[in-house]
Amino acid sequence: MTQMTFKEFVETVKTEMQKIYSGREVSSISVLKNNGNQYTGIIIKSGESNVVPTIYLDDFYKEYQEGFPIEDILSVIQELHQEHKIQRNLDTNSIRDFNLIKNFICYRLINAGRNCELLQTLPHRMYCDLAIVYYIPMSMKRKNDSMITIHSDLMNFWQVNEETLYKCARVNTPKLFAAHINAFSDILDGPTDRETHPDMPAFVARNSSETGGAAVLLYNNVMESFANKYGSFYILPAFTKLSFYLVRSLLTGQF
Repeated sequence: MTQMTFKEFVETVKTEMQKIYSGREVSSISVLKNNGNQYTGIIIKSGESNVVPTIYLDDFYKEYQEGFPIEDILSVIQELHQEHKIQRNLDTNSIRDFNLIKNFICYRLINAGRNCELLQTLPHRMYCDLAIVYYIPMSMKRKNDSMITIHSDLMNFWQVNEETLYKCARVNTPKLFAAHINAFSDILDGPTDRETHPDMPAFVARNSSETGGAAVLLYNNVMESFANKYGSFYILPAFTKLSFYLVRSLLTGQF
C-alpha cells in the first residue's frame, strides 16, 4: 500500500478530526518555531474558549512512515486535544493593556544564528551568540510551555521599547520561575559523572517550569553565587533533549 505524502497525511487528519468534532472548525496552520524550524499543526476550535492548543503533526507523520496505524495516530491526537484544551477564555483586553500585563513579561534565550528570520519579527537583544526574547506565560505550572511570544507589533501597540521589556522581564522571570541548580548525577539513571569523572563534577541549571531554563544564566547573582561556592566552571548549553544526552554522554563516557 502506497504511503500518503505529508500533505495528504495532514488533510486526512483534518478530515477525520472534523468527523469526530462535528460542528467545530478544524484547520491546519504552519508555524515558524525556534531554530528556523517550520511545523504544521491542526487546531480544533470550539465555543468553550477563545484559546486553542496547536497539535503538531510532523512527528506523527514520522510515526506513520514507520508503520504506526493512522487509526492509532488519530486516537492519540484526540487524547492530546482533550488533555490540553483550555476551558477558559483568554482576556485579550488585559494583554492589550501594558499596565495589566507588565508584571508577567518574561524572557528566554534562543539560538540567534538559527533564528535569524524569526528575530526579524521579535524585539530582542544579544547575549553572547544567543538572543534574549520576551513572552507572556499562560500558566505557572511545571513543565508548561504555553506562552504568548511578544512580537514587535505587540510591543509597538503598547508604545514601549525593548529596553522596557527587558527591565520588566529581568524582575519578573526570576520571581515567577525560580532557578534550581542540581547535581547532574541526581537526574541520571546510570553511572554518574562523579563516579566516572570525580575531578569533573557537573550540574544542571534550570527554572521551576522546566521550560526555557537557559534564561537562569541571566538571573542576578545565580552564576556568581555558584562560582563562589564551586569555583570556575564551563557552561555546556543543552537546549534540546538531544544535546542534553550528548552532554550526558560526554560526562559519563557512555557513547
